[in-house]
Amino acid sequence: MPELLEVEAYRTILEPTIGATIASVTADALVCGATPNPCPTIGQKISGVRRHGKLLLVDLGVHTIGIHARMTGTICVDGVSPFPKLRYAPSTSDKRFVRLSATLDDGRVIDLHDPRRLARVTVDPDVSGLGPDASVINAVQVERVLGTGTSPVALKTRLLDQSRIAGLGNLLVDEVCFQARLDPSRPATSLTSEERTSLAKQIPRTLRQLGKRGGSDMGALQEFRHRGANCPRCGAPLRRATVGGRTTLWCSVEQQ
Repeated sequence: MPELLEVEAYRTILEPTIGATIASVTADALVCGATPNPCPTIGQKISGVRRHGKLLLVDLGVHTIGIHARMTGTICVDGVSPFPKLRYAPSTSDKRFVRLSATLDDGRVIDLHDPRRLARVTVDPDVSGLGPDASVINAVQVERVLGTGTSPVALKTRLLDQSRIAGLGNLLVDEVCFQARLDPSRPATSLTSEERTSLAKQIPRTLRQLGKRGGSDMGALQEFRHRGANCPRCGAPLRRATVGGRTTLWCSVEQQ
């Protein structure tokens, strides 16, 4: 968190700044450690705002700025975030936690707000190592994500691998697997042809559904992410384990 849906919302809130020029910048040395000094963005006009997976890309006259919000990073414009009820980060800007602040020539201010200083900002980021964006992935690309053979790597691990598919995080992967009725802990290569087809359809479907609801934390499993919870669909006990390095939930009956 933030995952693809939150970063897409940040892209949307920044769209109205296209055409404005960056007048001044203040930057946290850790979060923006890879940014040259003086900042090369000052005096440049914002020509576009894009997203690839979880990476927010701000195109300028000469450079592109990459912003990876990570766990608690939030983009605010004039102190307001697009998520008034975001679960894992404050929704309004606290000056103590502003790690990057860009003032535009029209007076608007873009802030990267991050209490834990986990976010990272880079100039001209290399995106060649990222897989296809999850929102537009197709069946052929899903086949590549899952792989073939007898690899024991879990389905969830594959879906979290940003080099294979960009944009999915812990909450989204659990929700995709829940809706597709797939056990996230089973080997990715073990999925049948029918299951692979279902997964390829379910990924963009889940993104559309949760996008309309308001974010990655609006899935069916969200309120049941605690020990002893039962499946919201059938009432069976939910399994809870660490898969792909993340706490994972799935139905003990329906997800096979």
